[in-house]
Amino acid sequence: MGLKGRTDHPDVQGAMLKLESVIRESNVVLGGVAPTAAQANAMVARGYKALVLGFNWSLLQRGISSVLDGIPRPA
Repeated sequence: MGLKGRTDHPDVQGAMLKLESVIRESNVVLGGVAPTAAQANAMVARGYKALVLGFNWSLLQRGISSVLDGIPRPA
């Protein structure tokens, strides 16, 4: 499709919805990667049964951010 990394592109979204539909009707478990809780909930609502939540770097970044958010900084 020539849209690497563009999961928000309408053509990619359309292809993903078509694949989800075909997979849900088969004996294959529908799974994917959900970088956020909101995306995970949306995927579960669409029938996903296996999810990878976040990535190593994103989980690390969120953990560090939550600690830094609790440290006051001078203005």
